[in-house]
Amino acid sequence: MLIVIGYSDAKTHVIPDWLLIPTALAGLIQFQFIPSLQGLFVVFLPLLLVAKLSKGRLGGGDVKLMAANGFVLGPAGAVGGTIIGLGMFLILYPICYRKEETKAYAMAPYFGIGCFLAYVLKF
Repeated sequence: MLIVIGYSDAKTHVIPDWLLIPTALAGLIQFQFIPSLQGLFVVFLPLLLVAKLSKGRLGGGDVKLMAANGFVLGPAGAVGGTIIGLGMFLILYPICYRKEETKAYAMAPYFGIGCFLAYVLKF
């Protein structure tokens, strides 16, 4: 699902809510109540604040994506995935957006890769 979500965000700057549902439902596979809720909110709340302050450069779809990923990964995985994704974005930003004046950034591909790596590396 992360590949489909990342592709959709990169092409249209829209992450449909119906794509986030299977992502969040994956958190029920090894569901643990407290870690899932902590993961849901540990990244959601700061990203929501950043989205409000960024004047549209970080969208609500990215915030909801990270909430769903946090529900799956738990707090450590959500923070790790966010840090990896943001780090990749900051490294690749000068290459990908060299001459363009962009008003919004497709963050889902970076967050998707970061959360996948957090999952594989067992954060």
